[in-house]
Amino acid sequence: MIKSALQLVLLGMLFLCVDAAHAVTYSNAPTAFSWIDPSSHTPVVWSNPTQGTGGCDTGGDDSITAPINIGFTFNFGGVNYTQLRIMANGRLQFNNTYCGAGTQNIGPPRTYTLPYPNANIVRTMKVYGADIDTTLNGSGGGPGPTTCPPATCSVRYTVTPLGTAPNRQFVVTWINTPDWGSTGSFYNFQVILNEDGSFIYQYGASNNPDLGKADIGWEVDTTDYGLYTYTNIGALANTAVRFFIP
Repeated sequence: MIKSALQLVLLGMLFLCVDAAHAVTYSNAPTAFSWIDPSSHTPVVWSNPTQGTGGCDTGGDDSITAPINIGFTFNFGGVNYTQLRIMANGRLQFNNTYCGAGTQNIGPPRTYTLPYPNANIVRTMKVYGADIDTTLNGSGGGPGPTTCPPATCSVRYTVTPLGTAPNRQFVVTWINTPDWGSTGSFYNFQVILNEDGSFIYQYGASNNPDLGKADIGWEVDTTDYGLYTYTNIGALANTAVRFFIP
């Protein structure tokens, strides 16, 4: 779906840097929403907790993967990477193994731990930094039950990058993933790493009954990061934003 010029301008108003003094690496601009179908992509396998730090688990709640090959060299914040880790709570992590719990207060509105900037989660991207629980029947606890059946709910990524050099793409998608203990919640969002060093966050239909405002942004270090405001996750449906070094 191609947005009109007016729609893209209005969308740009949703993505406003909270503190421009800290956003020194990347600029951003709205871009046309172009969802990449993840149905043929590979479901993540969460690693043994000993591969992570900060209280990781194996079930898909506060979990992290082993290193995953990107398929090309991706420059993030001035450093070249060929691998990354996917963290269940809506993050990509470069040479960082930290998990950490996701919910600070169940609310409503729900609040989340590890807001940017945070020294534990340097070299990370928050596509939508909520407390996502991808365990089959929910990990238990919290105000209500959740489920994440593999047929309809998963986190998936491209083992082989899309496209051809020098325009390859690595894609990770959260599909109908619920917030921990939040009955009726589901999030659809996607991150695309482009071989030129830019990256795109895009958002499908989502529902957040606990009214939390998770971080969206990136952090190279505690003085080089970007945070973005938006009205609510539902309002981001069918929108995308591109991050790039100007």
